[in-house]
Amino acid sequence: MRYLLLLLALCFSQYSYANNVILEHCEKEENFKKSSFLLFNKGNFLSLGACVGAQLMERGELKKVSLVCAEKMEELDSPLGILGLSKAETIQAGVCAGVINYINKNYNNKVYQCKKGKVAIKALITKAGDLTMSRNAIRDLLCEKKRR
Repeated sequence: MRYLLLLLALCFSQYSYANNVILEHCEKEENFKKSSFLLFNKGNFLSLGACVGAQLMERGELKKVSLVCAEKMEELDSPLGILGLSKAETIQAGVCAGVINYINKNYNNKVYQCKKGKVAIKALITKAGDLTMSRNAIRDLLCEKKRR
């Protein structure tokens, strides 16, 4: 009985912690339902991660980019895809996708030519390291100035 109560307390504390961590902007923009997080809908976790990644880029810096993107690469290489990842790994994969999408959306234009997909993920894994990187440093890793 004691272990059952401990397990229930752990489950509910994890859920309430997740509620507090979700950025208000992502919660409103993506219109997440609390029940989808309880039912382990991995698509919602991926979308949440992408929104969080974009928000972190708007704020200007991101920590441990290579660690986050290693999960995205694992998702792409796995035969199970997103189903082979835990909830935390799915959110991390979403953060990596959000970072790459943010850079491409805001900088892939007449001035910059930016990497996409696996090429961008590999660049972030190999060159970013465990450092905290600014938005401009990530842009410089993923984008090159076009020649006129």
